[in-house]
Amino acid sequence: MKWRHARLVMQVPLVMLAVIVAYDGWWGASVTPMNLAGVLPWIHWRGIVIVGLLVAGNAFCMACPFMLPRTLGRRWLPARWTWPRRLRNKWLAVLLLALFLWAYEAFALWDSPWWTAWLILVYFTAAFVVDGVFRGASFCKYLCPIGQFNFVQSLVSPLEVRVRDANVCTTCRTKDCIRGRPDVRGCELELYLPRKAGNMDCTFCLDCIHACPHDNIGILSANASSDPPRDGPRSGVGRFARRPDLAALVLVLVFGAFANAAGMIEPVVELERRAQSLLALDSALPIICLFYAGAILVLPAASVGIAAALSRCWAGSDAPWLTIGVRYAYALVPLGSGMWLAHYSFHFLTSYEVIVPASQRFLAGLGVTGLGDMTWVSACCPAVPDWLDRLQIVFLELAALLSLYVAYRIAMGQTGRPALAVRAAAPWAALIVLLFAAGVWIILQPMQMRGAM
Repeated sequence: MKWRHARLVMQVPLVMLAVIVAYDGWWGASVTPMNLAGVLPWIHWRGIVIVGLLVAGNAFCMACPFMLPRTLGRRWLPARWTWPRRLRNKWLAVLLLALFLWAYEAFALWDSPWWTAWLILVYFTAAFVVDGVFRGASFCKYLCPIGQFNFVQSLVSPLEVRVRDANVCTTCRTKDCIRGRPDVRGCELELYLPRKAGNMDCTFCLDCIHACPHDNIGILSANASSDPPRDGPRSGVGRFARRPDLAALVLVLVFGAFANAAGMIEPVVELERRAQSLLALDSALPIICLFYAGAILVLPAASVGIAAALSRCWAGSDAPWLTIGVRYAYALVPLGSGMWLAHYSFHFLTSYEVIVPASQRFLAGLGVTGLGDMTWVSACCPAVPDWLDRLQIVFLELAALLSLYVAYRIAMGQTGRPALAVRAAAPWAALIVLLFAAGVWIILQPMQMRGAM
């Protein structure tokens, strides 16, 4: 990782793969399970990303293919402007993320290789244009929905980029990790490493590691249960308790995890069909809009508001309920990560083999033959292992336990007394248990298959 071109070596194959996926999405088979754009992004990539985040950290942003054209383009693009001060927060990213979660189901993006190909092109173009006009990594920090997903999930990752010895940084005069050098960029995310805490806004780009003249920065082990409870100042981020935009981002992703999975199970799909029939609607789009508005906007606002008000009352606190809600929202991060893991692991473990016939079909279209017969999976009877739902529930159980622990740690930091901390954390524990129960119910329902015909 200390090699200056390490990131480039990871980016080049992913750029080539993105080009292949987009090409197949536009000109390949229109049937989703037969197309690389229908299976690679929505089955394999999502499963690998969430596992990577929870095992190694923000590895995808490290190898992000969307940044390579931008890096090359900076030789010609000026990047003279600074990102507008009023937009230096996560509110625009929250809006884009909520729109994506809604559009994913409303327009069945997972079932359209053509739209998937256009989405890839839009991503490349947006990264190239935004970072070609604005200084720093404005696209990553303030816009990219994938990046925001990775930032939040990496809060419970076991690895983080940090300094090895703080004493070395106190004697450093050049501060190259943030300023950079003529031949190496400093941190474009504005994370000053001696004061950095956790993985929020860190893309694992390795620039700080290459810029440090003392070899004092590395990808080192972290305590997944200690980062969300921290309330100290963080370089480039500030204090979590004073960032309602970050709390909103967390809540959209946590409740979005449950909504995204619930939108694919049989009882919810059947309920949407009945509502459409009852209202005599030509399309299910209005029902889906109401479902997602309630699931990722109304429900989190109402549940967190109630929990914050009860926590304030039971702990005898005089802090505003909004401040309390913002602070405790981070206790839900592990549970949200557990739900994403449970959901994505289902699709990956039941459908990963579909990449074989899809690749055979793609290569056959290029004239490469002799790769064997294409074996497709039928949607009526795909094999689902008996142990899979138990594994998903184990993921969710571990995540719920970690969320309960983080909620208690936050309460202890706020109250300083165990008995009072238990009362302050009780409403949040109840919310965590309710979400856990909802997750178990979702897991035990029949779910739409991906990669099946």
